[in-house]
Amino acid sequence: MNLKVLIVDDEMLIRRMLCKMIVDNRVGWTIAGEAANGEEAVSLIEERRPDLVITDIRMPIMDGIRLAEHIHLNHPDVQVVILTAYKDFAYAQAAVKFKVADFLLKPSPEQEVLDLLVRVRRSMIAARQKRLKQRQMMEQMCFRSICLRLPYDASVLGSIRESYAGAAVWAVQVDDYFPPAKPYTPADRGLLHFSIVNVMEEMLSSAGGQAQNLIVPIDYDSFIVLGEGRERHEQVFDVIKRTVHALLGIQMSAAPLGTLEHPQQLAELYDQAGQSRIRQEEPESRIGMPGEREPEETEGAAAPFYVKIADNHTVPELKELLLTPLRVGEYGQFKLALDELLQRLDKLPLGDMKLEAFMLAYVLDAVSRQEFQFDLDFAMAREIANQQRISSKEDVREWIRRYADRFLEQFELWKVERSETVVDKVQEFVERHYMETCSLAEAAAYVYLSPKYVSDLFKKRTGISFTHYVTQVRIKKAEMLLSNTTLKVTEIANRVGFNDPNYFSTVFRKALDVSPAQFRKR
Repeated sequence: MNLKVLIVDDEMLIRRMLCKMIVDNRVGWTIAGEAANGEEAVSLIEERRPDLVITDIRMPIMDGIRLAEHIHLNHPDVQVVILTAYKDFAYAQAAVKFKVADFLLKPSPEQEVLDLLVRVRRSMIAARQKRLKQRQMMEQMCFRSICLRLPYDASVLGSIRESYAGAAVWAVQVDDYFPPAKPYTPADRGLLHFSIVNVMEEMLSSAGGQAQNLIVPIDYDSFIVLGEGRERHEQVFDVIKRTVHALLGIQMSAAPLGTLEHPQQLAELYDQAGQSRIRQEEPESRIGMPGEREPEETEGAAAPFYVKIADNHTVPELKELLLTPLRVGEYGQFKLALDELLQRLDKLPLGDMKLEAFMLAYVLDAVSRQEFQFDLDFAMAREIANQQRISSKEDVREWIRRYADRFLEQFELWKVERSETVVDKVQEFVERHYMETCSLAEAAAYVYLSPKYVSDLFKKRTGISFTHYVTQVRIKKAEMLLSNTTLKVTEIANRVGFNDPNYFSTVFRKALDVSPAQFRKR
């Protein structure tokens, strides 16, 4: 997920330097635009809707302080970073009351700027995910109440009606949490439920498209799923059922209930499925609502079951946190994100800690197999059984640390093995993408290594820089097109990755001592 940043500075050189730095290093940001002063920035913010504004503090017409004030009052979701010289720093403190995210001293080392962008991005994504979870929690509570014909908050219906109008509705049922072949006990029910929810969430989110899906736990063994397209969901639920059975040994069933025209219709659809029933239980063992807290001591068959939503990460969230730095070759940022996740575990109650550690191990194993082709030997059913023996936070820390250390060790070995073929892979990338931007950062992300590491290794192996190599490939392709087609020089320039035909002609002449037109006449 890329966020958008607007660069505001009256010095064009500073603006261009920051833009190039952000584009080249692929730290999860795209450039929304540039402005030379605060007044220009105000218009661009309305037009481009950036997530972050990096602004100089001293500018003509409207300075950075007034711009920060305007953003604070009119666009509270937009973050601001102030660029300031050391002598301006006391002046810049006036911006604190406008909730400026951070300050950068001019000039700042490149790594310092990149680190700040990574921090701000992580903070903004975390805040968005928290808001999304809160909204989903309210929607789930409302839909669950509608299904069971219980009172609900009518104010939530407005957004639900807009978000899920025309959604396909599916009923999902867990046949038996305790199959004979598995050593599960009633104490494992919460972890099993949590695992199934996250498998469904992962499969639905990775099925493609931008459709919004919502999983609504109705009872400990039944769910309603709302999403787009019956045919697409038939295929996805087949995969979900096979995956849950392979991982947990648990059978599930899924059936379409129809299309949702309005939220209240969900009760009728649920009734038609023959699954609507209110569990008649004593208060101490009732089914919990999404987001409710679980008591510290919840063991054995009589323990109440509560649906965990608000506080624990989901599989897609954990993958986003861990894969984003790996995909841009920032191994240090990956280790930092992993350490923060491990440290967060200590702040959770034991039950939540076990759930979060379990899903983190699951994600590390999934990432290792899907992205890097090595295996952490994580068996979900086996580890759920192992959780029965974990009775303290120290045990949880030791358990998850084994998986984290195993991942780090295997990834280091993978990097060593990968380095032997990095140059070949980078050259393969150039061959496929020379007609596009084909930057060093993109090539480095392709091999999951940092741009500097790839640059040094490439030059050591080939004797030329990555940029020089890309130019060589483009010129070779241009030679072939000039010799074998009647395309215009401007068309050829565009086809081999040059947006400016004049620049293409200059580079071509420098490489071959003749112009493209002269080369064609040979």
